[in-house]
Amino acid sequence: MLASLLALAALVAAGPVADTSKRYSGLSQTDLDALAKVLRTRVATIHVSVEPQPGLLKDPVRIVFGVVVDHHTVATVAQFLTDARDLELHGPTGRMPAVVQRLDLERRVAIIRTERAVAEVGLVASPPLAEDARKAEAEVFALVSTDFGAGVVQGVIAQVGAEPEYEGHPRTTIDLTYGMPVFDAYTRWVGFARTVAWDRDRRMLVPPDKVQLALTSSAATAPAAQTPTRPWWAR
Repeated sequence: MLASLLALAALVAAGPVADTSKRYSGLSQTDLDALAKVLRTRVATIHVSVEPQPGLLKDPVRIVFGVVVDHHTVATVAQFLTDARDLELHGPTGRMPAVVQRLDLERRVAIIRTERAVAEVGLVASPPLAEDARKAEAEVFALVSTDFGAGVVQGVIAQVGAEPEYEGHPRTTIDLTYGMPVFDAYTRWVGFARTVAWDRDRRMLVPPDKVQLALTSSAATAPAAQTPTRPWWAR
C-alpha cells in the first residue's frame, strides 16, 4: 500500500507543487477564511452532460466535485459519470473539456483526464494523505461549495478505516455529497465523499489508496460499466 501512495504522490509531483507547509486551525477564523480560498484551487467542479430524457426541453446537466490528482487528472465518484455524454471541468479561473479515462464502479472511482493542464483554470493538486498517517480525531475540512466566497466546514476523522466493516474507507464527522473532497489541516487530501443514491452514508470517504488501485486496475475501464458489489453495511 505504501508503494501505491508513493506512486500517487509521484503523479502530484509531476505538476505544480501545492504548498502543504502551513497548518490550518479550525479555531482560527482567519485560517478558515484563508483555507476556503486555498481549497477552491484544489477542488474541481465537474459539469456532466447526460443523455436527455424524453419530454425534457434541454439536455440535463449534473454537477459533481472531484479532487485534483495531478496536472491532468481528477478523481470523483464513478456512479455519477456512467451516463455522461460530455464533461466540462471548472476551476477558479476558467473551464476546459475533459474525458472519462476510467470507471471503477466497485471502488466508486472515476478517473477524468484533461488534454490541457488544469493549472490553466486555476487548479493545483494536493498530495494524498497516506493511509498510515490517518489518525482518529485529526481535524479535516471541506468546502461548502466551489462558488466564490463559499466557506468551509470542519470536522474530525471518526474512523480511520482499519475496522473490517469499513473495508479501508475512512469516516469523518462531516456530511458530504456529490464527491466533495476532504482535506487535513495541511491540505493533504484524505478522500472524497463516496455516497450515492442507494448508500446514504454521507460521512464515508474514498481514500487515495482506492484511487491508486483504480488507476492501475485492468478491470477499470471507460465507458464500459461494471456491476458493483455492495458491502454488507449498504445492502
